[in-house]
Amino acid sequence: MWITPKSKANEFDNPLNIEDKIRIFEEQVLGWQIEIAEKLATVPDSGYGVLAIMFSYFEMIAKFYDGYGGYSKSEKYFNNGFLMVFVDVKEIDKKEIKSALKILYQSGRCGQYHSGLAEGKIFLSGSIQHAIEFNPEIEGIFINPEKLISAIKQHFYEYVAKLKNTNNDELRANFERRFNFIKKYNDDIKTPVSFK
Repeated sequence: MWITPKSKANEFDNPLNIEDKIRIFEEQVLGWQIEIAEKLATVPDSGYGVLAIMFSYFEMIAKFYDGYGGYSKSEKYFNNGFLMVFVDVKEIDKKEIKSALKILYQSGRCGQYHSGLAEGKIFLSGSIQHAIEFNPEIEGIFINPEKLISAIKQHFYEYVAKLKNTNNDELRANFERRFNFIKKYNDDIKTPVSFK
């Protein structure tokens, strides 16, 4: 049984050690999320499909950072994850940040996941300078899908590098707590992660 695009379950000892957990996590997120979004971005008119894939990153990464063992608090973790990836946003006016996060979460994340559309105030543009730009005059968010992928990929590489550093005890413990929570859920329902 394939548990990542590169690895089968029988390649790992049971129970998994933390290095194997990091490897599985890295291969899954890169191979089943980021690299798929990169391929999709080469297809005309695929921007909203890219958003549907990449917007799940923010909530996911914040829950791993925090070691969260639950399924709720989506908005909190989405916002935290977004601010982890786009740290420069913190320099913008707090009222504008709050407004932008609300649009990103409600129109971007929830709109995509619940109605299949980025609702209302999300606009795609391959010509904007940054991955995401907030226009306070129209209260709209402009997103460059390819630059969004690049920013998230860079953040993910940095996170994985920190996880592999054995001196980062708290970060590794939080990662493992979240990983174990998800693994236990998957083990409980006896559902394989993927077939090839």
